[in-house]
Amino acid sequence: MSTFEAISEICRKLLDENRGRLNAEFLQRKRAGAKIDDDAWLLHLQRRVLPLVDRVHHILPERGNRTLNELYDVSLDLFAGGHFAETTGMLPRVLAQLWEQSLPRLVALIARDPRRVSGSLSNAVLAIAQTQPSAVHRWLAKLDEVGPGTESVDHLLLVGQVAAWVAGLPQYRLSAIGLAEQLPTALAQKLLGISESLSETQVRAILQRWSIDCWTDNRDAESINNEPRIEQVALCGSFRGFGGQFLYPPQVFVEEGQLHVTDTQHVWRLQADRFGNVFHRSDSVAKINKRKPAKDIPQINADGMVQWQGTQSRLTHLTQATSQAYDGRTLAVTLPDSFHVYLITHLGKSGGPTQ
Repeated sequence: MSTFEAISEICRKLLDENRGRLNAEFLQRKRAGAKIDDDAWLLHLQRRVLPLVDRVHHILPERGNRTLNELYDVSLDLFAGGHFAETTGMLPRVLAQLWEQSLPRLVALIARDPRRVSGSLSNAVLAIAQTQPSAVHRWLAKLDEVGPGTESVDHLLLVGQVAAWVAGLPQYRLSAIGLAEQLPTALAQKLLGISESLSETQVRAILQRWSIDCWTDNRDAESINNEPRIEQVALCGSFRGFGGQFLYPPQVFVEEGQLHVTDTQHVWRLQADRFGNVFHRSDSVAKINKRKPAKDIPQINADGMVQWQGTQSRLTHLTQATSQAYDGRTLAVTLPDSFHVYLITHLGKSGGPTQ
């Protein structure tokens, strides 16, 4: 390893003490075929790893050596996997943001378990970036907001998992609600945007309601006095030329109780809730069935009038729908001149969507 400039004396001392092991680990990775840019690696150590080691040493001097070695090993895994080496895409930038901005805010927890904290949070960035790139920055923002208030590594990692749902990954909703119930009430309230004035019993009741109704928002969850209403709750998808999914205006249908979307070329399963939506490629699923919706389920007519169990509302921007599909909670609608999927639901006193 080259000599570093502008680092603290304690970091210089720890590097000298561990130089043999650290260099051996680095060379072993390169001999195994890892393509690690030496300059980028040294910059990472100087800009991201050593400042964390220095901070840990100031609060728990006896943990400095362990922190250096474990952060070094996690960093080697990331570099060997090529995650810091991409020349296009956002992954190197969001990983750098995690290491330069988020992890320093969590130094007290890093001191307790450097490998688990840095490794788990880095893996979370990788997983979210691969599944829903647009959610990564929201996840980091939520981690920065709530993470420093956690008192244990276990709670921090629970926060990270629940934050993935809040950041816009609806596939984690039910598991995230279960994890949120394991958090201290005040932490769950901050993470989920629930009023601090509510009791633990009330918070648990809200979580239970969210587990049943994917669209209930805070004003409904915290009140029993809202009148039933029909609302558009999400706008999903866009033209492929603008970074979206669809080459042609899409149509929607239900297969095995789940919403699906097709642009005649491909099929996606659509998952959505109050925090976000995600499309999963599902080309093996049968294409749209042209049958009209049954009369006893929510539907929209050509004038944009939605009928939903005794409640009706005209959505004037949703006239002349080309397709509609209802999965038991959500009415999905498409238009002839739009690359979007419009999602509608029933909210209010009835407790959210009704079957």
